[in-house]
Amino acid sequence: MPQREDPRLAEARALPIAEVADRLGIAGLKPPQGIERIGPCPVCGGRDRFGINTARNVYNCRHCGGGDAIALVELVKGCEFRAALDWLMGAREVEIDPAELARRKAAREKDARERSKQAEAARRN
Repeated sequence: MPQREDPRLAEARALPIAEVADRLGIAGLKPPQGIERIGPCPVCGGRDRFGINTARNVYNCRHCGGGDAIALVELVKGCEFRAALDWLMGAREVEIDPAELARRKAAREKDARERSKQAEAARRN
């Protein structure tokens, strides 16, 4: 029997990286200067080696690496993929209502359009 993809996965990957960083309590990032927030890595320190890019919805550390919201939770919490997904989206115990999935998808698409507009505005400046 083929394994079904966890429906939480797409939703977790679409979470705004800045919100995930806030939930993780990542402090010391300079206020947004366009689409990037820079500061010390929450794991390895440094002064300005860590950043989140809100337009691309990713983070990067010049020492630890980078990735999406799930990878950021893995890095900061020191956990594996499934634990990071559970932390972000809650444990997978029940099937999610299709109407709720559609509502969440519409919200993700709206957020993606807004991030795209912000990135375009930042490129023009």
